Amino acid sequence: VCGDWSQVCGGNWQDKMGFCGMFFDPPYSDTATRCEDLYAVDSLSVAHDVREWCLERGKIKSYRIVLAGYYEEHEELLKHGWSVERWKPMGGYANIGDGEGKKNRFREALFYSPHCLNRGMF
Repeated sequence: VCGDWSQVCGGNWQDKMGFCGMFFDPPYSDTATRCEDLYAVDSLSVAHDVREWCLERGKIKSYRIVLAGYYEEHEELLKHGWSVERWKPMGGYANIGDGEGKKNRFREALFYSPHCLNRGMF
């Protein structure tokens, strides 16, 4: 699903579906020290809102949640039983020029909710 995450994830319909797997990749937040006009429709706060939703829903045993972003944005999840896998993109804009892209590619992380099975993808 692509679109406003709060419309898709609103309510509690997921609770009635048995096991539920979700992958979130919100725009980088204000703590990512990035340009404010990076995306066509941009928000510097949506990543914080998504993280809070994930933190609450991650307590539910039937939920398997993965949240992508920069490590520094979401590292507080580790205090709540989440695990993390840091990774580095191999191509794309991160390899262009000598700018922030090359540095920022080392900040990428995937955070796994406490009830994810076989945490890790790599």
